[in-house]
This record gives sequence, C-alpha cells and structure tokens, in this order.
Amino acid sequence: MLLDDPIKIIDISNDGVKDIILDTSKQRCEKSYSIFAGGTGGNDFIFFINPSKSIINSWSPSNISNYKEQNVFKMFIRNFKVINWQGQNALKIQLHGITCGVDGATGCYSIVSVSENGFKILQNPLPNPSYSLKRDEKNRKKKGYNLKQ
Repeated sequence: MLLDDPIKIIDISNDGVKDIILDTSKQRCEKSYSIFAGGTGGNDFIFFINPSKSIINSWSPSNISNYKEQNVFKMFIRNFKVINWQGQNALKIQLHGITCGVDGATGCYSIVSVSENGFKILQNPLPNPSYSLKRDEKNRKKKGYNLKQ
C-alpha cells in the first residue's frame, strides 16, 4: 500500500543521467504496518545511480547489500533535500541528533555528494539551525555539568 509517491527521479550524480531515489517510508505492508515506518532515526532511502532497466528489474530489497557494484546504495536518514553545492547537485541529509551531539528532536544535517562510487561527505554533521548553543549551555549548567574543561 502506498501513502504517497515513493520515487523521485533527478540527476543527483551530476553526470547528466537521471538517478532514482526510493523513499521506503511512503509504503506500508498490510501484514506489518510498522515494517517500513522507520523510527526516530529515520527511514531507509534507496539510491539507484545511473540505473539501467535490467538493474531496476532485478533489484530485490531483501538483498540490498549485493547491489553496490550496480550502483544501488541504501542510507538510513530522516529526509533529504537536493541543494546546489558549489555549482553541483548535492544532498542535504537530515540525521538523528546523536550524530552531532544534540537531542534527537533537534537533529543534525550533513551535505553529501553522490556518484557511482557511493556517497562522499562534503560537510560533516552539524546541529539543525533551530539548535541554540546558549540553550544548551543553560541546560548543562542546570544539570551541573562543568562547561570549562
């Protein structure tokens, strides 16, 4: 059962060939409603980089680890947005806060490029803009943490 369109087609590898992104959170299984629901950390996103028809037709979600040589990659993230990074398409991925040392609800983001070789980190994870360092300092002082090391 589909909740929304799970497929996005866009050239994210900057080579003129459309890539396919499958968002598994947009589907539900009648016998196990939570199987594709993800959690606080995110959902599986499947990236087909420069896919051929034969790769798409032969792909099986139960055997994802055997598809890297066919340029099919899986990433567990909350969401993504295609952005312009130094004149090229890149992905701004949303991650759980544990990735950059903040609470899970605030979360983090990172910038990655994508190619036939997989993902390359362009910017390490940072707290989302709603995160306030002053708020964190106040909370840490209340809890008795020594901020000066």
